[in-house]
Amino acid sequence: MIPNFVYQTFDDIFSRDCFPILAGFDVGHDEPNLTVPFGINTSFDTSMGKLLFNESVFG
Repeated sequence: MIPNFVYQTFDDIFSRDCFPILAGFDVGHDEPNLTVPFGINTSFDTSMGKLLFNESVFG
């Protein structure tokens, strides 16, 4: 669980920027987290709550 002050801090710093910030889902380097590769085209479906890979992660 991410403390509320973290969300508020990100909002204070980035609220005027035009890029998404996602938080509160299991990604990272330790189990049971999934690894999300950098540098590939993705989209986030907010109605389904899913991160979608728009290209192969294997090149």
